[in-house]
Amino acid sequence: MKIARSRAANSPRTVQPSVLPAADRVKAFLAQVHEEFASVDDGALSDVAPALGLADPAHFGLAVLGVNGALHEHGDSRVPFTIQSVSKPFTFALVAQELGVEVLRERVGVNATGLPFNSAQAVEQGRPGPTNPLVNAGAIATASLAPGEGVEERWRWLRNGLSRFAGRDLTLDAETLRSERTTNYRNRALANLMRSFGTVEGSPLDAVEIYTRACALEVNAV
Repeated sequence: MKIARSRAANSPRTVQPSVLPAADRVKAFLAQVHEEFASVDDGALSDVAPALGLADPAHFGLAVLGVNGALHEHGDSRVPFTIQSVSKPFTFALVAQELGVEVLRERVGVNATGLPFNSAQAVEQGRPGPTNPLVNAGAIATASLAPGEGVEERWRWLRNGLSRFAGRDLTLDAETLRSERTTNYRNRALANLMRSFGTVEGSPLDAVEIYTRACALEVNAV
């Protein structure tokens, strides 16, 4: 299950995907991994929003998809869960494709903050405003750049793009969305702070709403 990488002289790096091993080997490997790690119970459920604390920590699913479309899965691979911060790199990719990477490099930033993912200090250090798209401040700024007029049009654009990544229409977990809307005070504060520096486009509360909806989309391991 390796990816071969090569770099030709004076040319950009290319990635050459290799095929997965035989199906029985992959199946046995997934079963082995599942058995080895299913009993690990380190950490704790998220307390960012009440609904997230209701998740069943015993759920554990694995899925591997080959470049030829062969799917292998084990355990709770079809149990739905909200995507939360895993939406961030996909949102960044969609907006970067729409506006260009350099626009996001300038507006959102790409550097590690060295601070917690929801830090306000990260917004104010260095050149105030830009952070990176994988912390909350930068992810909200990225969501604010979704094209369209108003929350619904911009959300439709983003949801459609995220659904294309999944290969199916993604739906919102209404309870998680409601729960996060009632507790996302810090994200609203971050958005307002970034708007003061010109990092967030348009209404900061609209940006938080679009970002929160993206986090509440349901996916599964497959």
